[in-house]
Amino acid sequence: MVDVAEATSTVESNAEEVTKKRIYSVSNSAHVPTANHAKDAATGKNRPVDSALDRAYLAYTLSAGREARGGSQCQVRVTPSTIADVLPRNKVESEPGGKRLSAEAPDVAEIGTLGGQLSLENPRGQSQGLIDTTLSQLAERRIKVPKSLAQRIQGHAVEQQQRDPADPGPSRRERMPPYALPFLPKDLFGRTSVLEGLRNARNQIEATVDRRPFSRTTFARFPPQDYILDLEVTVMEEVQLFCPAMTRETFLGHTDKQYGVHADQNDCDTSARRAIANAMFGAAMRWRTANDSFERFGGLSWGYYKNAYAIVPELLLQGTNVLACEALLAIATFSLQTADARTTAQLASAAARTAQIIGLHKREIYANLDAIESARRRRVFWATHILNTDMMAKYGLSHPFAHDDVTVELPDKDATVFDGISHSPCLLNSMAQLSRTQVTLHGKFSPHNLQLQSGTEHHMMMILSNCELEEWKCSLPQESRPDPSTPSTTGAVDMHTALLHFIYFSTLIKTNINLARLKNATSVQPSCSLYSDWVNRGAFPSIEQSHSKCTSAARAIIDLLRVMPPQPYVNIWVLLGYPIMASLILLWSALEEPTGSEAHLNVRVMGQFIQFLAGLKEEGCDLNNVLDGCSKIYKIAKYVVHTQRVMRVTAPLEEDNDVKEQLEALRLKLSGVTDWMHLAQGLLSNMPLLRTQARDIFADVLGMEQTHSDYGPFAPELLMPHKHNVFFSS
Repeated sequence: MVDVAEATSTVESNAEEVTKKRIYSVSNSAHVPTANHAKDAATGKNRPVDSALDRAYLAYTLSAGREARGGSQCQVRVTPSTIADVLPRNKVESEPGGKRLSAEAPDVAEIGTLGGQLSLENPRGQSQGLIDTTLSQLAERRIKVPKSLAQRIQGHAVEQQQRDPADPGPSRRERMPPYALPFLPKDLFGRTSVLEGLRNARNQIEATVDRRPFSRTTFARFPPQDYILDLEVTVMEEVQLFCPAMTRETFLGHTDKQYGVHADQNDCDTSARRAIANAMFGAAMRWRTANDSFERFGGLSWGYYKNAYAIVPELLLQGTNVLACEALLAIATFSLQTADARTTAQLASAAARTAQIIGLHKREIYANLDAIESARRRRVFWATHILNTDMMAKYGLSHPFAHDDVTVELPDKDATVFDGISHSPCLLNSMAQLSRTQVTLHGKFSPHNLQLQSGTEHHMMMILSNCELEEWKCSLPQESRPDPSTPSTTGAVDMHTALLHFIYFSTLIKTNINLARLKNATSVQPSCSLYSDWVNRGAFPSIEQSHSKCTSAARAIIDLLRVMPPQPYVNIWVLLGYPIMASLILLWSALEEPTGSEAHLNVRVMGQFIQFLAGLKEEGCDLNNVLDGCSKIYKIAKYVVHTQRVMRVTAPLEEDNDVKEQLEALRLKLSGVTDWMHLAQGLLSNMPLLRTQARDIFADVLGMEQTHSDYGPFAPELLMPHKHNVFFSS
């Protein structure tokens, strides 16, 4: 395509009127030199583009197809300045000072939906006798057309008539330059601007945009201050069992400001305190509700949870202090008591990111703070760390705090939830130490690292990890130290100590399970160098010891249910992952060694867990799915250890081959499990990957009807948020 400026210099000065009707068929190829071109060149009559209409016309390109093509498109290229001059007016004013129009102007707009498409079924034939006269159209509209434009139109008509039929014509790339506007000539020269539609569309969009800020929604009216203090403060310790983020003094300060005792100009801080009050009030209501009344009254707490959850976007957008982090932890405390693990993980991650943004994990941030504020911030950070460690251990999610990035000191060793007022210690310091140890061990025993380790390396790492756990255990008081080898024969332990024992036994299993799997490695498909290096008699003592630690820890977890204090339904739900994990390990051990020395003991302990669940069901807890599923797991283990062994001795021919094949298939599936807590959470939560793994293993065994496709088969509907309208409606 020739330059527009060059094309203007070749326009003939005089042209005859074309009387036939013609359709535009102007090519974007270069013109053929004529006598008039030579004449103009000799006399120096290079006519400039002296009008807006000249520039507009010379800017568009009309492409005509050949006989082999069925049609063509009219592609017009217009600059915004030219359109503004031409389209809104009935006559064209000259602009001698205007700039030359470039064919490759960068400010050309591209509109693919406005304007028509000019279809020429046979442009060459039509150019000879069926061509609309452009000048006639312009004359009918009373538009003055310069001679240069008239000559331009006639010149292209002659060019089309003289074109060689064998000439293939311009290619599609040549006919359609970048940012070409598909406007018809009638749109270009019409009274109504083609951009008027664009302006109208833009005005309509602007008129419908809601420029107001996000609004706060209230789902439940907040109670009087005396009522909330009486309910929440009395159970502050129990409500924050799994995430001890606030002391009594801190909570009372937030509550006083929330009820207007102290004015606060920061809207985000006000919203954060509102979220804390609503989330903690809802959690306290659930904790105080009796198990047999939970189905009736437990739903009231969801309205306050929705009040708090509606503030989460505001906390994410504007929360830049420790108060926002406390609010997110309070909302996560309520969410922990539900079956919605995905939302809990998101809240925990948001709290961790907020803590990182304000630098709670850096020691230097605390240099200029007083002792009270420093203790508050350290408590909030380690509560965030503990919560995210729980998400990591239960669901396999990456921990947001790298071990080397955390330089803040641990909480004070005498830290309690109520600043020494409570007789039951919080053991926050011990929980923080164990949380940090869990993060380290999780990275060491990840599936990726196991693939890179030899048997010797893994064995040494396991020994060091066990020593690290033993060191942590020795830091506890003598009466609070967990011991998997001896069952709890003493009286009841406080709930904070019981929680520490649950976490410790789970971590011990995580540390030793990979080596314990090698005890029956002859029936396990090797998956890494660990098997080939350690499946030999020389390593058997270490393998046997690891296997014994896993089964002993599993029995100790179930035994803890007997000695811990009675708990409300919501706390029982949070803890259920530990005994279910223990039952699965004991089932695997029974399938691997049905005649082992500990087989009968393992089955008996599994029966204790079934009795525990049955007692909770009688109290009114909605644990029907958990009880049904665990009962089937227990029956399988009992059949393998008792019934099948007796049948093989007394009547071996009566053994059902189908049952035998199903048990062998289940054994092989369980032998490939690398993290038993993940398998247990696949039965309880709504984590997609874990749920899929659990379904693949137990689909043919449990035979349970799926309550909801997003949740595991053990999850009760009563704890699913969408059953209480906690979702977004259309």
